[in-house]
Amino acid sequence: MMDPVYIYETPQGGMVIAYYVETEVTAFFIVAFDDTSSEEEWGVGTSLQAALQNAAEEWGEEEDNPFLQALSSLA
Repeated sequence: MMDPVYIYETPQGGMVIAYYVETEVTAFFIVAFDDTSSEEEWGVGTSLQAALQNAAEEWGEEEDNPFLQALSSLA
């Protein structure tokens, strides 16, 4: 189990969680959404911002996109 490097609690009650993975060959971030009953991976990127953007695009154009909310909290 990896420890998260970033956690954002959404106003709707879920959490955006980012993990940093480093191997001998590469390093990247994995971003997941936890809706309090399950955690699902939504994005991957070489930076936290890139992984959040990838997840936001995968999530879609919903008004309450938790990954866009997390991205705006970093600004």
